[in-house]
Order: sequence, then structure tokens, then C-alpha cells
Amino acid sequence: MPPDAGEAPAAKPKPKPRAAKPKPDKTAVVNDTDGNKPRGKSRGGSDESARIVVKVNDEPITAREISQRQRIMGGADIQDKVKANMQRLIKDPSTSEKLKGILNEVVKANEGKSRDEIIAIFEARKKAFAVGLQKQAVESARNSVSPAVRKGAKDALIEERLKLQAAKTAGITVSDEEVDKQVGVIAQRNKMTIAEFGEHLKGAGIDIATMKSRTKADLAWMEVVRKKFGHQIAITSRDVDRIVAAGPAGEDGTELQLQRISLQLLNKVDQNALAKRQLEAEAARANFTGCQQSATLANTIPGARFEDLGLRSPAAVPEPTRSLLLSARDGEMLPPAVGTGGIELWIVCGRKAVSADKQKRDAAEDEAKQAEFSILAKKYLRDLRQDAVIDDREIGGS
Repeated sequence: MPPDAGEAPAAKPKPKPRAAKPKPDKTAVVNDTDGNKPRGKSRGGSDESARIVVKVNDEPITAREISQRQRIMGGADIQDKVKANMQRLIKDPSTSEKLKGILNEVVKANEGKSRDEIIAIFEARKKAFAVGLQKQAVESARNSVSPAVRKGAKDALIEERLKLQAAKTAGITVSDEEVDKQVGVIAQRNKMTIAEFGEHLKGAGIDIATMKSRTKADLAWMEVVRKKFGHQIAITSRDVDRIVAAGPAGEDGTELQLQRISLQLLNKVDQNALAKRQLEAEAARANFTGCQQSATLANTIPGARFEDLGLRSPAAVPEPTRSLLLSARDGEMLPPAVGTGGIELWIVCGRKAVSADKQKRDAAEDEAKQAEFSILAKKYLRDLRQDAVIDDREIGGS
């Protein structure tokens, strides 16, 4: 500080004090993902995770936070890809051929054993094969995650800061207990305790504090939107009727009219007998003309058993048959498959949409409200972002 105007200059300049503590450099502070204490400092740029990438109204977002959020978002993207990959693998003709090959191997390696013993061994091999398919689907999905996920992670964190800032302005706070309770719900959905869920996330390289940070922002934002727009939302019975009528006839809302022809394996199972049964099943499928003739068709095959299963929930049928049935046309017979009862021919004869009960109407009403809230919330968030000072150091600011 310079001396006051009325003060005479000192004869000797005073030495500069050495004990003065420099102010902390904000750019060197690494905020924990849940907004708690700083994790550490960047020393000469050696700690890449400490690097501040973006400031939102002067609140920092670090490289570590972006990396953590990227892993969570990539995981969400992966789930859809895994499901699609699994469906593709199940429908691939080579999958059915591999199962036939496994059965042949089991039969050849266990000659002299009873039919029940061979089927039990085959079922164990089939389960292991299904686990292998799942791993293959997951690996393929992970390899196909888009690099654009990083940008999405950064944008999500910018919006998270804006949501928490809006909550602070509105006087809304979310306690740690509320956050833990919601994270506990997520853990329960995955059939885990919070501790187990934390270990699960850790195995994917994700700190549970990252999940808590996102959950806290989401809870706070819901209260902000309800407080600001709740009086504007009004859902009528007609709105509910429209949503129920337009709802997808997916697995949960559909029952399938099913038939099944089983070509029983003899007590003595060998490769020749198995191959013969497979040829008989393929010939039966080639001669299939419709559900009305299924029983007659079964009677032409020695040792075959016909079952009219009626309306069944797809959830009652194990995979991979379930997915194939849901994808089949009405009046279609699936290719022969190896099942516990021998070689099986499944037939889809029709389907019925399950009528909506009160629970579904309540869900439809909630869906309508959430849709209205979502529209208003997106507009409000867009306005907040336009008014915010966002310093993105990777693109020179915005």
C-alpha cells in the first residue's frame, strides 16, 4: 500500500514482510464432486485432474469431475447398446447352431449316461453360453461408445451448477439424508446395499460422491421447477386417456397366444437320434400352414407332443425364446430350438394388449405431468444458461 498523502516519507524503506501468506489460487483448487472440501492443488500442472476446465458464474468444474461424469453417462449409453447387441446375438442363426453344437458335444462326451443327466449337463453349458453372450454384448457396447460422451458430460456438469445456483437463489436446500435416501433407492433397484453399490461404482472407476452430486442437483432442481411452475400444470382425464391409448404395446402390456410342439428325446440320447429329431423338426416347420393345423401336424411326428398354451405373459418364457417370440409375426413358427423337453417348435398365434388398470392410469397421469414439467424446466434451464457467464477454457470461453 502506498503511504497516505500527508505522511512524510521514511528515511529508510522498510523491508518487505516475509510471513505474508499468499492468497490461494482458485485455479489450483480441486473441488470434490459433492461440493465438499478441496481434494488438492495442482503443482505446476502435474495433476491433470486438478485442472479447471470450465467456470460457471465463477464456480469451477475440473477435469476429474468431467472424467467421472463421462463414465456414468457412458454407462447409461452402454445399457441401451448392450440390450440391442444381445437382441442381435440372440437372433443370429449362428447362435442356434452353436447351441446345437454344444448339445452334440455333451451327448458325445457323456455316452452311457441317462437322458436326465445329459439334459442337466446341457442346461449348465447353456447357461454358461448365455453368460458368454452377455459379456460379448457388453464388450461390443463399450467399444462403440461415442467420444461425444465427454462433451455431454461437460454440458451436464454446467447444467448441474446452474441448477444448484437456481436452488440457492430460491432458498431450496437438499440435505445429505435426502441424497443418501435417493441413492439407496437406486442401490435397491440394483439389488444392492449402498455400500455394495459404492463398491460396484468403484469397480467402474466411479466415486460414489459423483453419483451423490448428480442426485443432489436433480433433487434440488425438481423442487425449483415445482415451486416455480407447479401452479401452471393441470392434467385432465382426457389427457390420461390419450396417453394410455397411445402407449406402446410392449412386453409388459402384451400377452401372447402360444402353441408348442415338443419332439421328445429318447431315454438313450445319442448324436444320431438328436440329428434325426432336428431334421424332423425342420421338416415340420417347412410343412407348417397355420395355428389351426398345429395339432394335426404334431400327430404326424412320432413321439411329438402338442400344447396349446393359450395367452401367456412373455416374462414367463425364458430367454432367448422370449425375445424371438416378441419379434415374431402372428401365425409364425420359430426355428427349432433345443429345450428341456427335447427339440421345441414355438408358435405365435396372436397377441392381446392388456387393458390399463388404475395403476397404469396413475402412471399415465404422472407421465403427463412430468412431460409438462420437463418442457417448462428445459426452457428455464436454457434461459439460465443464456444469462450465465460460462468460461470454457477449452474453446476460449462462451
